[in-house]
Amino acid sequence: MLGLLAVLTLLPALLGVLVLRGSDVARLSLLLIVCVSVATQFVAWLTDSSDWVLGLSLMVVALDVLALLALSGRAARRFSEGRRLD
Repeated sequence: MLGLLAVLTLLPALLGVLVLRGSDVARLSLLLIVCVSVATQFVAWLTDSSDWVLGLSLMVVALDVLALLALSGRAARRFSEGRRLD
């Protein structure tokens, strides 16, 4: 269980580093992970299957939405393509 938690924590961090190095595949993978995270949190809220701690849960959703906005724009795509060509 601890190993799975470590993988789930380190995978987005590794993908973030790869995005900074210009990997478009890493950017799209990170977008997919964040989309799944937001959808999972929405379904959990909709079905009342998890206790929402207002501060922490709201901050996680806000950071996920911020990551979606940052990684899905044209500037992010140009950054990935520009870094890849260098």
